[in-house]
Amino acid sequence: MNPFKYIKFLLFSIAIALPLIVVTQDDLHRQTATGFITALNELRFNEAAAMTTDSFVVRTLYGGKNRFKDSYFLKTKNRAPLHPISRIDSTKVKADYIRVYVTNTSDLVTYIGLPEQPFTYTFLFEKDKIMELQIDTLRGYNASMVKNDLRWESFENWARIKYPGINTTYIKLQYNDSLARLIRIYHDELTKKK
Repeated sequence: MNPFKYIKFLLFSIAIALPLIVVTQDDLHRQTATGFITALNELRFNEAAAMTTDSFVVRTLYGGKNRFKDSYFLKTKNRAPLHPISRIDSTKVKADYIRVYVTNTSDLVTYIGLPEQPFTYTFLFEKDKIMELQIDTLRGYNASMVKNDLRWESFENWARIKYPGINTTYIKLQYNDSLARLIRIYHDELTKKK
């Protein structure tokens, strides 16, 4: 066989196969990113944690906070009584990251009437595992936070009247069963008045 034909054939084969390999890697990363969000939504924390590296970090770009693996999953588990859900609106694949556009909702949205909040989750990978998750806000976030603060203030005022001596600052920081029960009582009383 002519060596030049062999080299041409080899280069042609590589040119055909290389885009398929890149697409496969992008698909794997997209599946991992959306699978991570789905696992958290379904409270499968161990499965979500298995998709991350040992040095996994979550960077909240709008608040300047960093959380490392154990701290992030502990906080996420603590919020479970409020049924937080990140609804995936769309995904965008880039050369070195996957960006997922989500709308966050929870029992706070349902029972207190807080606005749904749009965010971007940007996933950075080390091989096939999530190395970093960057969370940032989207347009409309500031306006939704104004509504959020007004609705939360109404809830706190109701809680102070209904349960004198309650520490609403503490409750706001504790996403637990007590807060979950309290917001359901608040919602039930508001809907009875209507």
